[in-house]
Amino acid sequence: MDKRAKSLVSFLVCATLLVSATPFIASGFGVPAGSDASSWYMTVNGVLDTDKYTLYPYDAKSLKIGFSKFGEMVNSVENVGLEYGGARDPFASPAGSSVDSVNMPKRVWQEGWFINITYYSLLTDRIRNVWAMALHADLLDYGNGWIRVDDEYPGSASSESAENPRDRGYFIGSSPATYGFGGRKTNGTVTTGDIEVLYNGPRRFVARVVNTISDWVQLDGPETAIDVPLVQVIITIDFNKDTKEVNLFKDVKLITTKAVFGTIPISYFFPTEPTDEDHYELYSENPGFSGLFIQFSNRGEWDLGKPTEYRSYVHFFTQGAQTSPYDYVTSYTPKPQTAGPDENVSEGLATVYDYPYTLTTTIFSNYYSRHGPEPDTAWGDTFDMAQIIGYEGSGTAPKYVGYAAYWPSLSDWAVDGLGMSQWWKSLTTDDAHTIDRTSEPFKSPYLIGEWDFLLSDAPYTIDCPWTQNENTPIKVDKQFRGVTVYGLTDFHNDNILDDEDYEYEWCYYSTPYREQATVQSYDGEFLWEKKYFDPYKWDHDIVPYVGKGYDDNMNGFYADYYGNIIDKEVAYQLYQKFKPWDLEKSSEKWTSRWVEFGLGKASADEIDGKDLNEIIDGQRTDPVNVFKNGTTYDYIYLEMTNMLPFYSIAYHHDGVIGDDPEEVGEWSAYCTFAERVLVNGKLMVRGTDYYIVVDDHTENARVVFIDGGKPDKPLELDEKDVIKVLYSTWFGSYEWITVGKDSHPVDSIGSAMVTEAFDSIKKIPVWKPGLDMYESSTPTVPSLLRKFGAGDTRADYYYSATDHRLALKDDWSSTTPIASSNIITVGGPLANVVTEYFNEFGMVIYRGSNFGMNDFLLVPDWGSTFLGHDTLNTVVDPGELEGSGIGIVSTYKDLNGTVGLSVYGYSGEDTLWTSKLFMNLNTVPIFLDNGNGVLDWTDSNDNGLLDPGDLTWHDDKWVPKLHQTVHGWFAGDDLMLGWIIPDDEGNNKWFFMPLIMILQGENPGVTDLVIRLYYNIPNSCNPDVVATGKFFSQDVHPVALIVEELGRISEKPQHPDP
Repeated sequence: MDKRAKSLVSFLVCATLLVSATPFIASGFGVPAGSDASSWYMTVNGVLDTDKYTLYPYDAKSLKIGFSKFGEMVNSVENVGLEYGGARDPFASPAGSSVDSVNMPKRVWQEGWFINITYYSLLTDRIRNVWAMALHADLLDYGNGWIRVDDEYPGSASSESAENPRDRGYFIGSSPATYGFGGRKTNGTVTTGDIEVLYNGPRRFVARVVNTISDWVQLDGPETAIDVPLVQVIITIDFNKDTKEVNLFKDVKLITTKAVFGTIPISYFFPTEPTDEDHYELYSENPGFSGLFIQFSNRGEWDLGKPTEYRSYVHFFTQGAQTSPYDYVTSYTPKPQTAGPDENVSEGLATVYDYPYTLTTTIFSNYYSRHGPEPDTAWGDTFDMAQIIGYEGSGTAPKYVGYAAYWPSLSDWAVDGLGMSQWWKSLTTDDAHTIDRTSEPFKSPYLIGEWDFLLSDAPYTIDCPWTQNENTPIKVDKQFRGVTVYGLTDFHNDNILDDEDYEYEWCYYSTPYREQATVQSYDGEFLWEKKYFDPYKWDHDIVPYVGKGYDDNMNGFYADYYGNIIDKEVAYQLYQKFKPWDLEKSSEKWTSRWVEFGLGKASADEIDGKDLNEIIDGQRTDPVNVFKNGTTYDYIYLEMTNMLPFYSIAYHHDGVIGDDPEEVGEWSAYCTFAERVLVNGKLMVRGTDYYIVVDDHTENARVVFIDGGKPDKPLELDEKDVIKVLYSTWFGSYEWITVGKDSHPVDSIGSAMVTEAFDSIKKIPVWKPGLDMYESSTPTVPSLLRKFGAGDTRADYYYSATDHRLALKDDWSSTTPIASSNIITVGGPLANVVTEYFNEFGMVIYRGSNFGMNDFLLVPDWGSTFLGHDTLNTVVDPGELEGSGIGIVSTYKDLNGTVGLSVYGYSGEDTLWTSKLFMNLNTVPIFLDNGNGVLDWTDSNDNGLLDPGDLTWHDDKWVPKLHQTVHGWFAGDDLMLGWIIPDDEGNNKWFFMPLIMILQGENPGVTDLVIRLYYNIPNSCNPDVVATGKFFSQDVHPVALIVEELGRISEKPQHPDP
C-alpha cells in the first residue's frame, strides 16, 4: 500500500494515517493494558462542607474531582470523577471507591476530549487528517497509554477508510509489539507530560496537563517514518474548592515547524456551491485558507440518575440553531431524529466575555460546522450549557442536577452521542444536533460540545458577511481557547416527575438583546455606533442600570414556568464565572451593608396583621389583605431604613417583598446583595419564613415572620430567640478599609490614597478603618479576621496548623457587619492577612503564602507566573523585575456576599504607588499596554526623559484592550490614559486619569489588573526640568503600565502561550 496516499474520510472526518505493522520503539509513550501508574491521576477534595459560609443560600456540600494527565475528568485508580457530597458521581458512577461492574463497568466510563486535525501537507502534497481522543475508555477497555490505530495492525480495521477510534490498535512504544483497546487512541503520535500542579492552597487548586499531537508520516516504509508535530492540547484545571464546579481552560496551540502546511481549498468547506447570498460571498471571495482546520470537542457520558438505572433528563441550551446564514445546512434542513429533536431554536446564555477575550474565534458555518463564528458581539456574546437532571424513579422527586457549560458558543453539539453512535467521530453539519431526547428520562445523556477553528503561524482575519461589524472579523491565530465548566449540585424543585415530557421549571437565565446589534437606522448605519474612548469626559457617578433579566446584576432569577429553565443554584454558580462581580462594579458601589439584632417578642409586643395590611394597602390601588387581620406576628424593625431606603432590585413597590416569584428568586441569586435573616444562627428563607413590609412613603422596613410561606400563619418565636438581619440600603459605600497589623507604614499611606479617591471622586464613603488581626497594644482598633487559636499570631487565625483557611468575623458591632460587607484591603498577602484570604479567589494568585513560590500565578494567562510574554515562566525571572515593580488590583465576592477589593504590590513601595494611582492626576504617567508587556517608549526629543514631547497623537486608532477606537496620545502603541494641554506659555502639560476612573470604564468581566511600575524611566512635564534634567528628589516617581486585564475565564486581549 502506498504510504503517502492518505485519503480523507469525509463523513467521519477521521481518516487514518497509515503506518507499518512493525512497532516503533520509543520512551514516554503508551504502555500495555493494566499498567496505569498512580502518578497519571489526581484527586482533589472540595472544602465547602467544612467551611464558614453560613450565609450561602444553598447546601454546604463539597465537590470532589478526579482527573488524569491526559485531561480526562476521571481518576481511574481511585474511581473519582465529579463526586458531589459523597452521593453521586456522573463520570465514575456510582459515587465512592466501588464499581458497579454489572450496570456500569469502567470500560464505559467515558469523559474527555476528541481532536480532529485537517491540513494540506507540503510534505506529501495532499490533504491529511490526524485525530486523537482521550476518553478514558473505548467501551471495550479502559485506561492504558496511547494506542495507534492502523489497518495493517493485526485485528485492527479492515481498510484504511474504516479506521476509527473503535478499533484495536498498537500500544505505542511497546516491545514486543502489544495490541489492544483503551481510552487513549490516535492515528498519529501523541505524547503526554506529567501533571504540573501550579497551585494547591487551602481553597484553590490549579494544575496543567499537556498532550502533544504529531502526524506520523511514512514516506517509504517504517524506517523512514517521522513525527511531524502539529498541536499541543493544554488543559488548565482550575478548581475553587468552595464551589460546586470545576473549570477547564482548553487551549489548542499550533507547534508546527517550517514547511508543514499550505492552503486548504475553499471546496473543502463547501463541497457544493452555496446557494444563499452570504455563504456564496464567502465562497467566491476566498480561494482557501492557510493553516490547520481543527475540530476539538468535549465529550462524555453523564450517569447521574439513580444507581443501577442511571437515567436522566437533559436539555442543551445552544446559540446555534438552523437559521441560515448564521447556521449552515448543506442540502436540507435535518428532520427531527427519532432519538431526539434537532430543533430550530437559539438559546445561548449571555456572558460578559465577548469577542476581545479571544485570540482565535470559531470558524464560519460550513459543511463541517453547523454554527459560527463565535464569539460574535454583533449577535450577542453567549456560552452554551447542557443541564442534566438525575431520575430517581417514578413518583420520586429528582435529587441532583449537573451541568456542562461551554465558552464560546459551540460549532456543533449533541446530547446522545452514544445512543446515536456519535461518540467516536467529529460532527458535521448533516449530523443530528440534538438538544433533547424525544423520550426522557433515558440512559444516559452523552454530551458532545465541539468548537471548529483554524490555526496558523501567521495571524489573519476572515471577513464574515453576516457578522456586520468591521471590528469583529473571524480571527485565525496560533492558539485557540475553549472553556468548559462542569458542575453538580442539589436539585431545587419539589415537583415529582412522572411525565416523560417534563418541562424544566427552574430559574430563567437571561439572554442578551442580540437583535439590537443588527437593526439598522435610516441613514444606513448600524444601531450601535462606533465607540470612542475619550479621557476628557468623566462621569463620576455612573451607576449600572438595573433591569430585570437582561443585565449583569439581575442575574436571571425570574421564574419562567413555560420552558426549559435553569436550576437556581446552577445559575448562581454559572454567574460567578460568566457574569462575575468585576472591577467595573467595584468602582461603582451602589449599596451599603448593615446588621441589626433583636429578640423574639412577647405576644403583647407583636404587630397585628391589620396594621401591616394598612401599610401595604396605602401603596396599592387595589387593597388586599396579605396578612391575617387580628393575628399578631413576630417582627424586627430595621432601624437604618429610617434614613436610607431598603435595597431590593426585584421589589415591585407594592408594600411587601417576598410574595412574588422574582422577589423570592432575588434572595438566592448571585450578586444581588439580598438580606440574610438568621434566627438562633439558622438561615431563614425569604418568602418561606418571612416577608419584608416596606412603607414606601417613609422607607421604613420590617421583617415579618410567617410559617411555611403562608402569610396568614405567623411563625412563632420564643422571647429568647436571637434574630439577626444583614441587609443592604441604597447609596454605595465600603464599610471597611484594612491594612495588616504587621505591615510596613507605606501600606497605611496607600490606604489613605484609595479612601480619598472613593470619597472625593466617586462620592462613595469608606466608613471604618481596621486591622487584619487583633493588636493587643491597641485593643479598641477593629480587626476583621476570626481567630481560632489562643494567641495573637498569624498562625492563630488559621483553622488549624495543617488547614490554612482563613475566615472573616461575622460582625464588628450591632450595626456594622464584616462578613457580607464591602471591604478594601491594602497590602500584599504576606503583609495583610485579609488580602491572603481574598488572594486564593483571584485570577492573580500570589503563591508565596501557601505554595512556597515568591511569585504570581496568572491563572487565565495560560498559567504563566509573571509578566513576560516571550517565554512561559513557571518561576519569577529576576530580570523581569530589574528597574520595575508590580501592582495588583483584584476583586471578588465570596459565598457570604462579602465584596473584597484588594490593592497591593510586590513590595511595599509597589503597594504605595499602586494605591496612589487611585488618586492620580498629575503625578504618575499611566499607560495601557498594547499586549507585549513592555512600555513602547522612544525618547523622541533625546532629553533622557519621558515627557509629553515623546508622545504621538492618533485621531482614530483601534486599541485591542479597550476594543474601542481612540482619540488619544500614544507612546508607540501604548495609550496614555490621560490628556495633554498646553499652558499659557505653550509648554505641554500632561494629566492622567485616576485609576478609580479607569476602573469605572473597565471592560465588563475584568476582575484583576496587573500593573508594571517602571522606576528607571525619568519623567516630568515641568519645562525647566525637561530642559535641564535637574530633579528634586521628591519629583522622582514611577511610570505605570497596565499590562494584564484578567477575567474569570480569559484575558483581554488574549495573547498566545509562547
